[in-house]
Amino acid sequence: MERAIILAKGKVQRVGYRDFVFDTAIDLGVVGFVENQKDGTVRIVGEAEKNVLEGFIRKVQSDDDPLIKVIHADVEYEKATDEFKHF
Repeated sequence: MERAIILAKGKVQRVGYRDFVFDTAIDLGVVGFVENQKDGTVRIVGEAEKNVLEGFIRKVQSDDDPLIKVIHADVEYEKATDEFKHF
């Protein structure tokens, strides 16, 4: 298990991005949370097996939705803490 801390930048607030991240996490079995930041970014913390986490990171940077526009995502990896039971 690994942990990824993702800071998504762009048009990511008030466009359904957190719901999209939540649904993607549930579909892939990622645990953690997603939250808006005061500076307009969205912070995502996810834990899963490395290959699942990499797929999750790719999907949450997707530009398939016409309202959501992730311009850049900073990703940091840490050891998983297993503190989360769900997303």
